[in-house]
Amino acid sequence: MSTLKDVAKKAGVSLATASYCINNSKSLREETRAKVMKAVEELNYIPNAGARNLKVAKSNEIGVVVPEIDDFCHTEILKGIVSAAEEMNYILNIAFSYSTPKIERKMIRQLISKNVAGLIIMTCQPNNEKFFRKTILTHDIPNVFLERFPAGLDVNFYAFDDYKTCYHLTKKLIDKGYQNIALVTGSNNLFTEYDGISGFIDAHDDCHLPYEQSQIIETSMTKESAFRETMYNLVAKPPQAIIAASESLAKGILEAYSVCKINVPKDVCVLYLGEESWNQTNYHTDVIHTARTAYTMGKMATETLIKNIDSRKVEKEFHLLKDNIIASDIEVPSPPQALASKDSGKQIVRVLVTQMPTTQALEALTRSFSLNHNVEFQFSYVSYRELIETIKRDGTSENNEYDLYLYDVSWLTYLVNAEALMDVTNFLSENVKLVKSFRTKNMENCKYKNSLLWNPYYRRCQYFVLPKRFV
Repeated sequence: MSTLKDVAKKAGVSLATASYCINNSKSLREETRAKVMKAVEELNYIPNAGARNLKVAKSNEIGVVVPEIDDFCHTEILKGIVSAAEEMNYILNIAFSYSTPKIERKMIRQLISKNVAGLIIMTCQPNNEKFFRKTILTHDIPNVFLERFPAGLDVNFYAFDDYKTCYHLTKKLIDKGYQNIALVTGSNNLFTEYDGISGFIDAHDDCHLPYEQSQIIETSMTKESAFRETMYNLVAKPPQAIIAASESLAKGILEAYSVCKINVPKDVCVLYLGEESWNQTNYHTDVIHTARTAYTMGKMATETLIKNIDSRKVEKEFHLLKDNIIASDIEVPSPPQALASKDSGKQIVRVLVTQMPTTQALEALTRSFSLNHNVEFQFSYVSYRELIETIKRDGTSENNEYDLYLYDVSWLTYLVNAEALMDVTNFLSENVKLVKSFRTKNMENCKYKNSLLWNPYYRRCQYFVLPKRFV
């Protein structure tokens, strides 16, 4: 077990400096702080962990680490945890990892250092066996993992049986006559997501319906990711039905189809693995949802943890809860007619950009534009250096390699001095209708010494260059 002295030695600082940094009791240089925290990370050091066995009084505090509560499922699980903890006179210390492994490790260490009686964890790093073994198991802390468990470790675990649920939904759709079904889920490296994908595949196999790997879309479990993946993969040629592994993913899918004017359920049937709720306003109109008992799972997991705490024994339990929808007879609408592809005969617009979340979002949104106009955008991603060099080269060429360029405003002075931009003030003054399509504030942001040198498509920080051949 690592000590503060080990941390100081590895970081190359004094024992006092290491203590100041960890306890945040004195202002230190950022360079010094970074070295100490790196040593803490590498040594899996937990402050005051040794005091755990010296305390006579039993702690009545339970640590809970979850990714976030934006998802209704996580909210219901937390409600169940709170209910069980209050009934048994335990206090909760809830921390959020925001699906970031580094933050999760920090939160777990902090909770252990506070001498919590046990931990309930919904981990975002199930493959990090080494960390969990050196922290939770080494310190003999009662624990329960939800939805995902550390690979290779024998721990208490609660999750929903996504294999049976996805199998049931997929077979139900196929029996109704659906031929083209998509599954939007998380990475197959995760336990429940892997099981859901297996159920989806097995249902196709058992019904003798061929499927393609492109029908399984893996992404992070956020509505933003689902929106982007839907725009990329499920808009040009929508499937007849989509099964989403969570409510958050379903929200992203519905938003993408709303933007693209694809009707649900008339054009596409959407189903998602949702939670049981008495409040019907929690559910989305015209979308089929399951009824997982997330509240019950949270309560059962907490009861198991407290039983281990009180008995001072860690008895391993592995529970997969069945979705209520399996026992019910859901009504699946008849398969919609496949929407015709709108990709043929489109004019190609070549776009050169740098790799950023904003440019990825922009690429996704162009799919909506392409559906309603005879234009298809093709994005190419390069480094900043390559972007600027290409703009300079195309600025003096009659045959541009790209039609549109997206760059950061910090390069403005450089581009002007390199004469890579063209003064389009007169051009825009002669095209009043075009100018009206831009925001006034954005037009002001495009001025350089009272001249308009580029067209604004993003506010303040991002702009499209207008190549000479378009003027």
